[in-house]
Amino acid sequence: MPTIKMKAQSAIQANYAASGGKASTGYAAGIIGADWHGPAASDNAENLYSTNTAAAAAARLRQKKVQALSNQDWFGPASTLGAQRIGPGITAAAPKQAKGYAPVYQALQGLSLSDKTSDYRTNITNNVTAVVAAEKKAVGKPA
Repeated sequence: MPTIKMKAQSAIQANYAASGGKASTGYAAGIIGADWHGPAASDNAENLYSTNTAAAAAARLRQKKVQALSNQDWFGPASTLGAQRIGPGITAAAPKQAKGYAPVYQALQGLSLSDKTSDYRTNITNNVTAVVAAEKKAVGKPA
């Protein structure tokens, strides 16, 4: 009877670790010319998403996974991987942030605010509401 023959676990782990450098090149080459938008925007994809998220919610999968993870389990990877990735991620996203924030900046630059009063509620109503309304209008959302 045939059996499965595998490399030593240490060899598999070493090969996996060494593949990181090649993975980004292969990934970049693999996505060129791929049609992501068509399939992802299809009715079939939306129906599949809706069905699967409803099933996951009904089974309370998110809650079960969160309950199975302690703060310490989360903290380790969040503090090491997150700390390593956040800087490069922010740097890479800077052009997108600037483009997205430009209309908000234009809307807020020089926005007239009411004079402050001694009542904080009035200040909030008069000024914070005006700022939020201007921001929402700038990004095309109803104020």
